[in-house]
Amino acid sequence: MTFLQDMNGTIFTEKSNMIKSATFSLLFFVMELLWIKSEQLYVDPRTGNDTNSGMKPQPLNILSNVF
Repeated sequence: MTFLQDMNGTIFTEKSNMIKSATFSLLFFVMELLWIKSEQLYVDPRTGNDTNSGMKPQPLNILSNVF
């Protein structure tokens, strides 16, 4: 018998569960940091102005200014 078999695998199981829990916590933390919200911006080359906010009533003039 090995040490893990003598202890009925409880130590190995506890460490394995702690590692899984830490991994999932880290994964969710990273996902929160990388969460990107999308935003709609409006562009109108005729009536837009690059100093506008880019919302529907105040569109931008040039698409390259969006980035």
